[in-house]
Amino acid sequence: MGLGAGVLAAGVACVGAFGCAVDLSGLSGGGGDGSTHDATKDSRVDRSMSGDAGMDATPDRDAGRDGDSGKSCSAIETDGGATAPCPPTDASCAPQSTAGYTPVFVPPRAPLSVCTSDQITTYMQNCFEGGDASTCSQFQGNSANASCIQCMISSDDTSDPEWSAVLQGAGYVFLNIGGCVALKDPCQMPCAHSLESLVQCQIYSCGSVCPISDYASAEAFQACAVQTEKCTCLPEARAYAECQSELVGTPAAVCFPVENFVTAATTLAGFFCGGT
Repeated sequence: MGLGAGVLAAGVACVGAFGCAVDLSGLSGGGGDGSTHDATKDSRVDRSMSGDAGMDATPDRDAGRDGDSGKSCSAIETDGGATAPCPPTDASCAPQSTAGYTPVFVPPRAPLSVCTSDQITTYMQNCFEGGDASTCSQFQGNSANASCIQCMISSDDTSDPEWSAVLQGAGYVFLNIGGCVALKDPCQMPCAHSLESLVQCQIYSCGSVCPISDYASAEAFQACAVQTEKCTCLPEARAYAECQSELVGTPAAVCFPVENFVTAATTLAGFFCGGT
């Protein structure tokens, strides 16, 4: 079983399998409890892979729900502003310009009922950092779990027609929070797009200069990803925080990590693959 590396893109992703964190402390957006989102809680080592500016006014996001067709939903239109210059550094693994970066929204996979709650829990609790490697290996080796695993995990390739709950990349894994928002509250597609854009921006800005091969390189990638939220991916990071804050109390609020990566991944996998 190979170890990857894990860097969480503003609570949206966890790169790899060596641990990850993203710092949104400089942003004004907050979580449901009024606090700034702590992405450092959303990362875990993935044993199974080889290898995150509030609005001044709150729109009526509940309109149009619960069968009330007489009202229309008001989507949150995010605007994170402009990028900022990154501070000079001698590190070879540092955020690169995103001048040629163009995000591509990949729609979420339609929900399936191919996993039991026990299957999802067993996989998420044991196939990431802190879990039991032997239990993970046995679970993956059981053909009865194949369709469930295939549903929960998908590539982060933007050319794919759809994405699932957890995205696997080159040494990292991400929580597909954008896809979850699209599923749970289709009105809020601007936020769904923004959430995916942050993940893709961080990969674009750090991926080519911070390849992940071991714990040290995973930490370097992590440091780079954290830095992007203050410069190259600042607009995307602000949009993430804005969406998380403004979607409190809406159907999409359940998509945002509230405790840690395993808990969040378990919740998203239930939405995508467990019929919840």
